[in-house]
Amino acid sequence: MLIEEGVSVGDIASLVNLVTAKGFKTILRRYHNKAGGKPNAFLQSLAGTLIQVAKFHLGMAADDVDQLKRIATKPPAVPFDLTSKNKALLRELESDRLRGKLIFLPEQLF
Repeated sequence: MLIEEGVSVGDIASLVNLVTAKGFKTILRRYHNKAGGKPNAFLQSLAGTLIQVAKFHLGMAADDVDQLKRIATKPPAVPFDLTSKNKALLRELESDRLRGKLIFLPEQLF
């Protein structure tokens, strides 16, 4: 992502280049735009991973890690909700008959 944004390959020497405030913002902005500005679970996971790399692998100062955390809160959060497919499945399991089949499935398989 950094290279696609114009950073020279020679300027990316290590993981540190990914977790500078500028590099971190560039990477997150690129994935945010790629997702059409909508909430994106991959972006949140990537941000969390890069923060962990900065903190535990690179041993960045707490202030720098806090700055990355603040930057990571800028994109919209992924809603904490089930997908419509999972909601439909749970509605089906509200049936006593189906719930009973699920509960007794291990015994039936045995």
